[in-house]
Amino acid sequence: EAQAEDPARGAALVLPGSGFAHHDWGWTLDEPLVVLGGVRVVARSQVPLVPGQTIRFLDALDRDLTRGSAGGALVDQLTRAGIGHVVVRHDLDRAATGSPDPAATLAALERAGLEPEAAFGGSEEQPAVQVFAVRAAASLPVVRTTEAKDVLQVAGAPETALGLQDLGLLQPGQATVLAGDATPDGGASDAGLDVSTDGAQRRERAFGRVDESTSVVLGPDDPWRVRRAAHDYPGADDEQPVVAGYRGLASVTASSSQGYADTFGPVTPQDGPHAAIDGLLDTRWVSSVVTRGDRQWWRARFSSPRVVREVEVLPAVQDGALLTIRSIEVVAGDQRREVQVPAGGAPVRVALDGSRVPSVEVRITGVRNRDTRGRVGLREIWINGTGAERHLVAPAEVDARTAWAARTVPARRACLPRGRLPDCSTDRIRSAEEADGMVRRWTFTEGGRWQLGGRALARAGLAASRLLEPLDRQQTVIATSVFGDDPQVSARFAHDGDPRTAWLSAGQDRVPALVLQWDRPRRVRGLRVVAATGPAADLAPVAALVRSGAGVQRVALGGEVAVPLDPVRTRRLEIAFVPREGRDRVAVGELQLLGPDVTVPFDPATPTGAVCGLGPPVQVAGRSLPTRVAGTMGDVVDGTPLTWSTCDPGAPGDEGAEDEAAGEAEVAPVDRGTAVEIPAGTHDVRAAPSAEFAALTLGARPSGADPPDAGEGAARDVTVRGWEDDRRTLQIAAGPRALLWLPHSLSDGWVAELDGERLEAQRVDGWQQGWWLPAGAGGAVEIRFAPQGTYDVVLPGGLAVSSAVLLAGLLTLPGAVRRSRERPTRPWPAARPTARGRRVRARRLSLVALLVVWGVVAGPVAALATGVALAAVRRRRVQWWLVAVLGAAPLLATLLDLGGGWWQVGL
Repeated sequence: EAQAEDPARGAALVLPGSGFAHHDWGWTLDEPLVVLGGVRVVARSQVPLVPGQTIRFLDALDRDLTRGSAGGALVDQLTRAGIGHVVVRHDLDRAATGSPDPAATLAALERAGLEPEAAFGGSEEQPAVQVFAVRAAASLPVVRTTEAKDVLQVAGAPETALGLQDLGLLQPGQATVLAGDATPDGGASDAGLDVSTDGAQRRERAFGRVDESTSVVLGPDDPWRVRRAAHDYPGADDEQPVVAGYRGLASVTASSSQGYADTFGPVTPQDGPHAAIDGLLDTRWVSSVVTRGDRQWWRARFSSPRVVREVEVLPAVQDGALLTIRSIEVVAGDQRREVQVPAGGAPVRVALDGSRVPSVEVRITGVRNRDTRGRVGLREIWINGTGAERHLVAPAEVDARTAWAARTVPARRACLPRGRLPDCSTDRIRSAEEADGMVRRWTFTEGGRWQLGGRALARAGLAASRLLEPLDRQQTVIATSVFGDDPQVSARFAHDGDPRTAWLSAGQDRVPALVLQWDRPRRVRGLRVVAATGPAADLAPVAALVRSGAGVQRVALGGEVAVPLDPVRTRRLEIAFVPREGRDRVAVGELQLLGPDVTVPFDPATPTGAVCGLGPPVQVAGRSLPTRVAGTMGDVVDGTPLTWSTCDPGAPGDEGAEDEAAGEAEVAPVDRGTAVEIPAGTHDVRAAPSAEFAALTLGARPSGADPPDAGEGAARDVTVRGWEDDRRTLQIAAGPRALLWLPHSLSDGWVAELDGERLEAQRVDGWQQGWWLPAGAGGAVEIRFAPQGTYDVVLPGGLAVSSAVLLAGLLTLPGAVRRSRERPTRPWPAARPTARGRRVRARRLSLVALLVVWGVVAGPVAALATGVALAAVRRRRVQWWLVAVLGAAPLLATLLDLGGGWWQVGL
């Protein structure tokens, strides 16, 4: 939010390791914490204390930071949101709170150049709380103006601006207006839509979760899984959602899924029904954990009836988290075929009569487990021997002047960077939602030329690990396994000269080993194994089996002393390690040999180069376009975004263009690539993963279109004359029609007037506050919170009425008590109560119940005053009309208080 004392300070973004814990309070700290004095805390949690559009923006920012996928524009993104400080907490119990490790956040902040400004609690090496300052926050004022012709009209969602800044399609000081929020008189550029994106996706949210809470993208006719008024936080007012489609299929649904919002636990879109028909054996549909496995089904509905001769089903087996399927039933039209599934999980083929059917359904009818409640999975289903490619359909049309952009949900690795030694856990591993590549369908109303580029992530696997090896190839070191296939713990770090890094074997590798090969024979006389530091220290091996052409030698490992070997001369040496008792893996911080020097230092700042063809290929309009990737080896290791762009393999300078890539560090991803011709029509744009890299984002700018000069400059000069909690006064200079905007959530309660004339409000970026300034001489702009005046009147009025009720009750109470003492007590009847007595008792109980309800509605003071008044009437101390007044007074006070509060909240 804008600051009450100093609007240029910026807000503080609190990252409690996992998502945000949203609170809206003033946080004033004393010396020596004056760095945060007077700031407003911008945070996020399950409690929606801010508009839904703001929550969507904070969700996206939280996801990028805590998962390490924040790009190079992080500082500009934080500055744009008015965030001047980032507070990172290390003192949370992650097991109890479900918060992720802050290591990825620290890595993202370090890459962006943010330095810690203060630290509190804990130790010097690991403080409990760290405060990072966003240095660029002061360069962009809290009150911004963008000329109307430079305002981008975007088809997307509130979080779309983050991706557009990272791709270079949006400048730091340039405002955007979502297409569904555009004002009738044309709030954005006169040319119509400027950027078409896939941001407003039709997903369903599990509101009870902060992390992993959104479902797989649903089709246009897929039913919502939960009956509720809203299925996600709102975006633009009239947004057209991006929906999922399939080639040849109308929809793919299931009885339940871990990718649906009604599941129990994390929502994992990669386990959605589409994963069973994508043609990949390493993906699968998984049902929900809270259902019976033998009652689950998966269904594919055709666009029109189709001839089906065979259905082949591959179940997911050998997974302790899933039930083992015993039998399935295939339903196609009127045909039903039930078959048994082999114990080993071999594919099951079901022959049909070849008639036309509207759909195919696979039902799980039996499981081998005694307890049938749990999850089941299907790896792949082939209908007539084929699968179906899934794509997302962007509803906004594209012309030759329109840019377009897309983003996918990336895979998550096992390891997070923690200093030099990463923190690894298989529980973190998530496959990509679109494992076979990002496919987007756009309709081009006219042909044109676009430059394509985006961000990519190094994939977990052997191919990415090989990129870390030296290019001279005089020596290669490979491992029999790597934990989670993560390059951060690959064999490269067992001989880099730094014991703070390590090779970590996989748990299922019973004989973990390192294999060293040289270009010529080397003489080896012994070895030395340095244990890893930190959490992996107890994974040091206790013995080693050294195999060469001369035989096998077993040596015991203890401490870090060198162990002699019978000298051998060989070009290949295999060293198998024996884990400690009770451990299923080994960690080697450093391997040294007596004889050849196998240590090769690793520099994370080394550029990757820009070899054309190494990046994820892009397919569009029948063409396959090679790409190149630029970044550093540290990006490959940590799994942080690199830059990819289309390229021409025959052009000079592409092969080994490390210097070129370094010189393009400041060039936007979409401006690096070669231009691509795309004709008019509906086209699928597909960014397929390569062996080493997978595309995270994709953007395209019309060729020859320069970005508008709307960076840190302002269309019209603004001077802040006054800044209070409910009123701000500005002086606006003369200039063209422009958009005045502030980095805080939009509220209809805030109104702006220019020399007494009310300005038209406009939501900026899908969540920020803005108003349109007419062209002219400028003048004084007063921004005020309109409901504050009404609230200031009704709140004291309600308090006065409540006080009068309390006073009346207190004045009546002594007389009622004195009267009750003067009256003789009535003896309890010895006989059975009469019908009249039962009616009297029922009326008394009903009166007590009404007073309790009245206390809930109007408060305990009102209930007490009403009860005293009724008692006084019964003792004939006051008249009934006084009771009516005393009863109506609390109701009036309640309506005044609630009315004032709802008036403020509603606006």
